[in-house]
Amino acid sequence: TCGNKVLCREGYKNGAAMLAHSAEVKDDLEGMIKKIGKEKVKIICSGPASEIEKVKPHMDGRLPIHFVNLDSGSLLLNAFPKGCSDTHITILPEFVVPAGKMEEFKAGFPKFYAATK
Repeated sequence: TCGNKVLCREGYKNGAAMLAHSAEVKDDLEGMIKKIGKEKVKIICSGPASEIEKVKPHMDGRLPIHFVNLDSGSLLLNAFPKGCSDTHITILPEFVVPAGKMEEFKAGFPKFYAATK
């Protein structure tokens, strides 16, 4: 947390893995968003354009997602083995929690954390 903001960083092997996780937490996430309001949620989803294009058709507007295509020539700090392509997807959700609602909001996070294991 940072003041009244809750930040979460999630990484997935590819777009399919991100979509699978999204399906697992869909109801809980929608419930949390209803508590604070959609306008107080920002989600950045980044990855190779080919993986982003796999995710976009499954996002129906209920979640405020901004998609960012990674530059295929960007710096890679830990090189992949020869012949392996970068398919990872990263999302960074930010929730701005209304005053007095932080403990209630944080109480829902164990379900999300458990779904990443």
